[in-house]
Amino acid sequence: MLQRVLLSFAAGSIGGMANVIFLVITGLVGLPVLMGLDLPSFAKASFLYKQAYWGGLWALLFLLPFLPKNWIFRGVIVAVGAALVTLFVFFPMGKAGVAGLNIGILMPLYVLLADLTFGLVASKLYALTENN
Repeated sequence: MLQRVLLSFAAGSIGGMANVIFLVITGLVGLPVLMGLDLPSFAKASFLYKQAYWGGLWALLFLLPFLPKNWIFRGVIVAVGAALVTLFVFFPMGKAGVAGLNIGILMPLYVLLADLTFGLVASKLYALTENN
């Protein structure tokens, strides 16, 4: 069981890094600007650490026995959960407002896309370790 916990946390941490890569690349190509979003810089090392840590914690949900075995469904479920917490807990606690709407009307979509990147990468990596 300890091995499963460690593997899920590691997969989630890598998924969190994929989330940061998504945010950096989309920022470089100007997607947030096209979406009308006024985003802060993601170029801080603390942001990478935070995403890797939270990604690892969220990926512990992969251990729940009632989640579907299909890695895509499992990744989407965990990603949507993470997105909902970001939009309706963390954003309102900060200056972003409910669902991040103070940043821009399309912020919920951007968060969902970023979290789907996390969830699918983490779930696929975890699925690759399940049979070992």
